[in-house]
Amino acid sequence: MKNNILIKEHELLDKGFLGACDAVAETLGAEGKLAILENTNTSELPIVTKDGVTVMKHIRYANKFMNFGALQAIGGCMRTLEKSGDSTTTTAVFMQGFLRKLPRDKFNKAVERGIYKGVDEVYKILSKLSKKASKRDLKQIARIACNNDKELSEVVIKAFDYADKGGIVEVLMVDNKEHTELVKRDGMFLDSHGYVSPYFINKEDKKACFEADKVAVICSATWEYEPKIINAVKLFYDQNSKQTPLVVFLERPHSDMTEKLVGIKGVGYNLCCVATNGYDEKESETLLTDIANLTGAVTYNPRNETSSLEIGYADKITVTLESTSIVVNEVPQITSETLKVLEGQDVKDVRRIKRLKTKAGVIEVGGLTPSQRKEIFDRVEDAVASIKTTSTEGFIAGGGATLVYISNVMNQTLNGEEQVGYELVREVLQEPLKRILKNGNREEKIQEVLVSISKNYGIGYNAVTDTVSNLLTDGVIDSKKSIRIALESATERAVQQFNIGVIVTFPQNIEI
Repeated sequence: MKNNILIKEHELLDKGFLGACDAVAETLGAEGKLAILENTNTSELPIVTKDGVTVMKHIRYANKFMNFGALQAIGGCMRTLEKSGDSTTTTAVFMQGFLRKLPRDKFNKAVERGIYKGVDEVYKILSKLSKKASKRDLKQIARIACNNDKELSEVVIKAFDYADKGGIVEVLMVDNKEHTELVKRDGMFLDSHGYVSPYFINKEDKKACFEADKVAVICSATWEYEPKIINAVKLFYDQNSKQTPLVVFLERPHSDMTEKLVGIKGVGYNLCCVATNGYDEKESETLLTDIANLTGAVTYNPRNETSSLEIGYADKITVTLESTSIVVNEVPQITSETLKVLEGQDVKDVRRIKRLKTKAGVIEVGGLTPSQRKEIFDRVEDAVASIKTTSTEGFIAGGGATLVYISNVMNQTLNGEEQVGYELVREVLQEPLKRILKNGNREEKIQEVLVSISKNYGIGYNAVTDTVSNLLTDGVIDSKKSIRIALESATERAVQQFNIGVIVTFPQNIEI
């Protein structure tokens, strides 16, 4: 393989793709296997975990072509992580199913159309089956995610009760704290305003986001490339360590601004950029003003010659692909006064009032040792993520049972090779349940369980009791949104993998 352009050399590419999927898939289910991972600090003990995201982040191959394949698979899982914060392992199982069950030479555009027609049908059936979560359902979801720890799950539910609809629920690990408790704070939640580039993510475990405590804030009504903001960021890091978190809120980040900030982030600075553009200029600047007032910053406007820039601070900021939450220990007087004026107006700006009145339920996680705090923190984060996704689109019977049920009721007849793609989707839907049984050393039960599920929705395999039962009654449920996004991400990445026909690499001696 001396050439740097390879035509139809897929074997190593697919080997790396499937190898990464295999490693992540081993962790699926209540009896999923543990992975031992080399620590980047070789003087410390290896990492032992069954968290699929953590495993995925550590997978690399020495062979360049296998590594390409692995990174393709990791990209599919990362998309799910960004969109839902859950079901990355299920994404890996789906991707693995697509690639293993269809030889490359059988794939073509007709098969691709059949795949997407099958997936569209799955989405429709999922929507019909999903049930809106009641308060009781959410309690059960929290308890399962917390490994049946009743006290811990009650803290999670109390946080959501306090935050109410549209509020903020955050999880914070606190050193020198023995117990986990809810702390009631105030904040601001910005829907549809997230990071401008995934390169700003500083936390990939559980959810792909930028997350930090004691965060510096810069606000600017910037439309074009603005050197003053870049200089302010550089000056801030001249005076603070690279790990000090800083979030820059820009009205409309110019591509050159984004590229420059990404470059600063790329050399190790704990930096994030959020776009605050609204439906018009007034809305955008009002939003910036509210953020500045809450954090004590002063918004810089390059279109105003007398405008100045001052840095503010927040106690915690979390930025995802689609939202930003800002938490403060105490609401400043200017924010309280603004809210009082808004509430006294005859025609109320309901959206702005809601933004300024956001409640933040912060779960402060404690423990007797650092390892115990980390273990509890992971469980609480799982519970919070599960409740958030379930609250959005409802829930379905879990453990892969719903997917098997759907595969049994799908019965379209398509034209020609489209049927091949459609049938492939039906087979892939059964893979998560099969993997759960395999990981629990119950492979001999696979056929028995598949038959028992048949066309009875809700009946499935309970890995905890090792029985076939009504999973809805048992409380074994999944978020419909996370399963939908897992299938969506896996399908997109698998189809892309099938379509790759050329691999281009740099020769070894080239200077890049």
